[in-house]
Formats: sequence, C-alpha cells, structure tokens
Amino acid sequence: MACAVLARVRHRAAALVLGVLFVSGFAHGTERRCPADLSAGAPAERRNNIRAFQQALTSAAFYKELSHRGRPLSCEMGLDEGIIRLSYAFRGKASLEAQVNLGSESIEIRMQVQSIGVNRAMALLKKAEKDAFGQNGCGIAWDHPAEELPGEKAGSREVVYRGDACNCQARLVYLGKSVVALVVRSAC
Repeated sequence: MACAVLARVRHRAAALVLGVLFVSGFAHGTERRCPADLSAGAPAERRNNIRAFQQALTSAAFYKELSHRGRPLSCEMGLDEGIIRLSYAFRGKASLEAQVNLGSESIEIRMQVQSIGVNRAMALLKKAEKDAFGQNGCGIAWDHPAEELPGEKAGSREVVYRGDACNCQARLVYLGKSVVALVVRSAC
C-alpha cells in the first residue's frame, strides 16, 4: 500500500513540479478573477502537468468547500528551489494553499477559514485524505488524535491525526474554540 500511495503522491507532485506561473487577482486596485487554466502563460512543455495538478486540486474536498463562497478572488502558482506552491484566495478571508517538494517527497494542502464546525471539519479531512491518497487513504487513525500541540499563533492549538503510510497526517487548527484551518500532509 505504501508503494501505491507513494506513486500517487509522486504522480500528483509531478503535476506541480514543472510549472512556474503567477497570476495576481488584484491589478491596479481592480479585482480580476483567476483563469480557468493557470497553465496559459507557462512554457508549452509544462502545461499538461500544470493542468493535471490544477484539476486534482480543484476537484478535491477543500476546494469544493471553499468554492461555495464563489469563485476564487485571486490565485498564484510558483516554484521556489524545488518547492511548488499553488494558492487560491476566497471571500471571507478563506484560502487554499498546496505545496509539494519532490526532493523530500512531501506534500501539504491547507484550507484556512474564519471558522468551521468540528463535525464538518472532520468530514472534510476524511475526504481530503481520500483525495490525496486514494479510496483507502493513508491509514489515518480517526478515533483518537495522536497528539495536541500549541499552534503558531497565540491562543491556537493543533490536533494531529496520524496515518501509517508516508508519514501522512491530518490536522485541525483551533483558535480559541473555533476550527480555523484544516491540513493534510505527508512525507515519504
């Protein structure tokens, strides 16, 4: 199973690795929506990979949840020393950020919101695990969190659930009593 998960992660990561593109959602103070195809300004040999990654991300649970707020207000795609980043900003200070580093075979997808119910957040994390690792997921033990850590911001904490393949994990990030971020990550 770990090999299948690794192959899937590599396939999705490869879709990211070959593109460098920045599309700003705000130009001269005027809002401009993200294009349906972020690969348009990329070199021809990279477009298929960019399209594949964009399709995988925009058909997954986190993007679908945020798209209920409307189309993205801005988006960005970039490459920085082998780390590929793709991000979307939505209304209500919500965002979706995805990054992959093929050198370390790591991937992270983060959905940021002002607040979301715990039950809805857990359902989305479970869907995101399947989106990233296939129908069988990566073996995350959802019954009990593996650990709870202080968060990066004052007053925040992170509840971590771990899987048995590729060091995969899912996190609920709380600010006070509200869930404000959901994270799925792995490193093979």
